[in-house]
Amino acid sequence: MPKGIYIRLKNKSYGMQGKHHSEKSKRKMSEAHKGFFHPNTGFQKGHPKPKNAYSFKIGHRPTKETRKKLSEAAKGRRLTKETKQKISIAHKGKPAWNKGKKLGFIPKGAFKKGHQMNRGAENPAWKGGRTKVGGYVLVRKPGHPFAHKGASYVCEHRLVVEKIIGRYLQPYEEVHHLGEKDDNRPHMLMAFANEGAHKKFECGKPVKPEEIIFDGRLLVKQMKGGRSQ
Repeated sequence: MPKGIYIRLKNKSYGMQGKHHSEKSKRKMSEAHKGFFHPNTGFQKGHPKPKNAYSFKIGHRPTKETRKKLSEAAKGRRLTKETKQKISIAHKGKPAWNKGKKLGFIPKGAFKKGHQMNRGAENPAWKGGRTKVGGYVLVRKPGHPFAHKGASYVCEHRLVVEKIIGRYLQPYEEVHHLGEKDDNRPHMLMAFANEGAHKKFECGKPVKPEEIIFDGRLLVKQMKGGRSQ
């Protein structure tokens, strides 16, 4: 750019730069804009909404992505006592949002005090007491001392080892799969006295015989030995 043009542009003022509207001009602009949509505040009060005009303030429903972001942002937040009190005062005397509304089929007595859902074979969603979590097979055993609270499920590989050794495995005793996680055949399992012994075996380090509770590899040798005879 030539030097002279740059100097002229630099010294020139454009439009309303450095100036202010008079009160008369402000009133005229306010009258002219009445009833028009404003992107931040919506339509001005007391004026009809123009036909076929879109407002993302009035009646706008946020998208699934926006609702998900709002939900994640609100996680872990706790309302202060003052906010709770304000909400309580604001809702006093107002009917519940679901009063008189039909919200689908709800069986009588479903939410009564002392009501219990059907469990086990009586439940319509019963699948035989077997399920899969994280690749491991779980079996429902309500009477087991180490069953998961509530659902009463126990890992099948632990039940297999317990049946062979004739006692319950303690929580600190661990079972190792020699193959896939859902392959719970006895010759594909090993049991260790603690987590340390289990980790050593997985890393290829030597494990003391007293740290091995059950070794399924021995069953394979016995099976081979029986066939050879």
